[in-house]
Amino acid sequence: MDWSALTHGPMWERYGDELIHGALNFAGAIIILIVGLWIAGAASRMARKAAGRAKHIEPTFVVFFGSIVRYAIISIVIVAVLQRFGVQTTSIIAVLGAATLAIGLALQGALSNVAAGVLIVLYRPYRIGDYVDIVNGKLGTVREVNVFTTELSTLDNIKVVVPNGQIFANPILNYSTSDTRRLNLEFHVAYGADLQVAINEVLAMLKTDQRLMPHPEAVVRVAKFTDAAIVMQAVTWTKNHNIQSLTHELLTAIYHRLKAANIAQK
Repeated sequence: MDWSALTHGPMWERYGDELIHGALNFAGAIIILIVGLWIAGAASRMARKAAGRAKHIEPTFVVFFGSIVRYAIISIVIVAVLQRFGVQTTSIIAVLGAATLAIGLALQGALSNVAAGVLIVLYRPYRIGDYVDIVNGKLGTVREVNVFTTELSTLDNIKVVVPNGQIFANPILNYSTSDTRRLNLEFHVAYGADLQVAINEVLAMLKTDQRLMPHPEAVVRVAKFTDAAIVMQAVTWTKNHNIQSLTHELLTAIYHRLKAANIAQK
């Protein structure tokens, strides 16, 4: 084939510059696409690695952040590739913006959950393994925090899934933040019982339990009066992990201690 005829003929003179320009744009677009995809992958890996080193970020969000970085860069790369082919990206960006707005309005509930999930990771009101009270008294141990929801496991092993948006809009009680907690115990004694003897007996019993902290000192006092009995309150401090077992054990021990001291109970 005579290439010189092709490159010096009337067709080449008419369309040669455009072919060269198109070929260069095509090659440039391919290079931008390849380099952009490589940068997107590398940036995603770097974002995951950086997020993985932060102890307060849950593993689920490490992947989530990496994906956000990757797709954001890919979007920029696509726009750059289209510009190399002479496509007016302004109108495309406007259409994409309008579509994004429409989708955002349609999925505003889901997007609010995503935003709340990100804020939960950043502000760390709780972590996996914490025992929390969220949204209308839903108590349980945090088992999973993902983009849309938080999963709890209750004391009777029931799975509770709560949308992140509801959680972040309400007070959050985290019972696992501190190493120590105050233990409040209520018990009843009958009217006519010797209150001082009841107080001394319960205080003596509390001092014998090694799981209770000597400081602050335990306090036993009258909480309130009801028609049926006098409500007493024992206040003491212990390690956080002892709360569940001690609550039931101490109430039983108080009952037997007062019964042995002939303190009438109601």
